[in-house]
Amino acid sequence: MPDIPVNDVIVLPDESLVAATDLGVVYRATGQTQWTRLGSGLPTTTVMDLSVGPDGNLYVGTHGRGIW
Repeated sequence: MPDIPVNDVIVLPDESLVAATDLGVVYRATGQTQWTRLGSGLPTTTVMDLSVGPDGNLYVGTHGRGIW
């Protein structure tokens, strides 16, 4: 993962990790060491908050770009 500020981290039910950073959202699968960028069409922007909704979807709160 690049040396960038991380604003929020959540552990998903399968124990994978999702991190909100100043350059978007990155994901690390369970048992892996490689981080990958998450989100199709998600702009490269500061992400301030992550939340898993009751529908099981991951919701991303950005700085000035809305909720994805």
